[in-house]
Amino acid sequence: MEPLTRKEEEVLRILFKLERAFVKDIIAEMPGKKKPAHSTVATFIKNLKEKGYVDFEDFGSTHRYFPAIPKEQFFQKDLK
Repeated sequence: MEPLTRKEEEVLRILFKLERAFVKDIIAEMPGKKKPAHSTVATFIKNLKEKGYVDFEDFGSTHRYFPAIPKEQFFQKDLK
């Protein structure tokens, strides 16, 4: 699988923690007082989807995202 940027990895780790989340839920979990813009996080998620790490389910005009790979598979790369 394609490598991730630091921010993409941060978003994916949050998704593993939440299991299923909307963009606003991911933003709420991000550390610090100054949160990134909705469009910025949506771009990270789009990149993760294109790389095969994230999938989504439709809820009308919005999407709820979830990891497309098992948590163990992702964290296994840290052990190599």
